[in-house]
Amino acid sequence: MKRFFGRDTAITILEGPFTGKRGWVDSVVYSNPDGADERTFCYQATLQSGKWVTVRWDHVAPGWLNDADLEWILERLPRLTFPKA
Repeated sequence: MKRFFGRDTAITILEGPFTGKRGWVDSVVYSNPDGADERTFCYQATLQSGKWVTVRWDHVAPGWLNDADLEWILERLPRLTFPKA
């Protein structure tokens, strides 16, 4: 079961072309994320820079991670595995 963040939730992007960027959720859509061909659930978000992006729902973390926490997560992210539901 997917759980989505509501509008104006602060997020940090963990994967994809905008890794490490921070922003806010505008909406949840079923679309192609920026830099990918497959359709999936995505967040349309506004970055701190004002750029509007579309990112996969599972490529974001809630809140704005500080640089130390973000570095720790990104270093370990490729080794994480999740059980199939």
